[in-house]
Amino acid sequence: MKSLRVYMPDGTEWDIPAVFIAEARTRYYAQKEHFLPGSPDWNDEFGHSMLDYELRDWASYNMDWADVKDVAVRVQKPTHPTVYDREWADAKKLVVG
Repeated sequence: MKSLRVYMPDGTEWDIPAVFIAEARTRYYAQKEHFLPGSPDWNDEFGHSMLDYELRDWASYNMDWADVKDVAVRVQKPTHPTVYDREWADAKKLVVG
């Protein structure tokens, strides 16, 4: 399963399902451009949203930790505590899988 791996400053690593991010981006553009789920426009936009650079960009600039924390899977334990809400936008991100 394709995921966005996020490296937080406290040493934790988190995987966010790429489909979760892509669906959020696609819903935004569907509402803005007035197209429906399952339509060719929806499918095209979703495919574009699954591109690595779009996943990193959308997550960094249009989502907060609060948006993804319920689907995030920790793959690395923290080395020291931090506040994710403050660190989310600038955390290193890499698409994996």
